[in-house]
Amino acid sequence: MYSLPVIALQNYDRKKEIKTFVDINSKQQKIDVNLILLLKADLEWKENTKEQKEKIAVGVSQELDNSFLRNRVYFGRADEPKGSKITLSTLVSALVGNNQIQDTVSKTSKKIKEIFKLIQENIPKYAFQEEGYFGGNQGIRVLFRLLYLYQRNTDVGRISISKEDFIKNLGKIMDKDTINEIDILYGEGRFFKLDNYLHY
Repeated sequence: MYSLPVIALQNYDRKKEIKTFVDINSKQQKIDVNLILLLKADLEWKENTKEQKEKIAVGVSQELDNSFLRNRVYFGRADEPKGSKITLSTLVSALVGNNQIQDTVSKTSKKIKEIFKLIQENIPKYAFQEEGYFGGNQGIRVLFRLLYLYQRNTDVGRISISKEDFIKNLGKIMDKDTINEIDILYGEGRFFKLDNYLHY
């Protein structure tokens, strides 16, 4: 359910109209970016535009919320508690920014669910529950960046390893110290150095 207030003014004199306009726009509450993404996904966009990719990412996020993430995505709807949920904006940014978007929601969703299934099977301790590393905003951002690095290195022939083995190897090095160091690298914008963690 969306909550979007709309105000229509009729028969206002110009001075009162200007004052009302200023009052509304100087005191208005900013619309939640997650809700904006959700609303924009209801519109039609040209193919290969950023908006179309975001629309697909929203659809994938909704499917993940009904499967692996189990109602842990925050969409910004009216009266929806945010808590420690993964935000829709985080998922959309991670999917679009790391080249995970395919032609359709179903193709993208299939690809992401295959990866999530591998993680759940091979790294259950860090999977998608609230207390798991990949169950929070930072973990999701890191995960999709790692997937991007894996795909990029595979495409140029730098590495030759299946996704399953890649996830298994990731599981072997995942511990508190590694997570802390990854978070530091993420914060410093030095994500290319995460290649050092991938023991092929």
